[in-house]
Amino acid sequence: MFKRIVLVLVLGLVLSSCGKEEETTGPGGEASSTRPIPMALNNQWVYLNMQDSTYDTLQVVGEIVYNGNQAYQVIFTSEPADTYLVYYDDNAGYLMQALTVEYDTFTFSVESRMLKIPIVVGDKWDVYTMDTTFQDTAYTTHVEVRRTGEVLGTEDVTVPAGSFDGCFKIKYTQIFRMTITSNWGSFTSADTTVDYGYIKDGVGLVKSVEDSTALILTDYYLQ
Repeated sequence: MFKRIVLVLVLGLVLSSCGKEEETTGPGGEASSTRPIPMALNNQWVYLNMQDSTYDTLQVVGEIVYNGNQAYQVIFTSEPADTYLVYYDDNAGYLMQALTVEYDTFTFSVESRMLKIPIVVGDKWDVYTMDTTFQDTAYTTHVEVRRTGEVLGTEDVTVPAGSFDGCFKIKYTQIFRMTITSNWGSFTSADTTVDYGYIKDGVGLVKSVEDSTALILTDYYLQ
């Protein structure tokens, strides 16, 4: 459950707040604008899931103020559908995502640094960390997660929605460990996963790759 929740956070890459486009240059000589992805109500991106040949849509469905920031309500029509908030934290310099998680009888909020803005080749950051314990009547669950991001460089990408040059290639590494302990003993599950996101400045996520499967952009609508 926790693994799926954290993995889905990479989908927040496609969204950012609207604002003035400012060009900057990082240490590697390549950087995005400070608002690399256009944002407005009803913006949407349609993706083909190469694993099962189904189509999923990301759509901006609302606007609210969250922690003093202009935030956008986003729905991802996968199975099951996910709804979350995306906002740009100008003070911290990150594209943020807030997601409410329900796990058994527990409900809590998860916030992730989806992107460091502007996107600069060579940048590294912690996307999300968790080290927490959940106590139930029959068992104790200890969860540790660390997800990191790194901008590897730029690549040209061709997908059904078009050909996009100079896409930023971002590597996400996630280390997951969960231990369940009860009167009958304990069980530990641990693994490391790597996925890649390709972001076109001014468009959004055009491709996401994990293992042998991918999400590819087939169509998009921007206000």
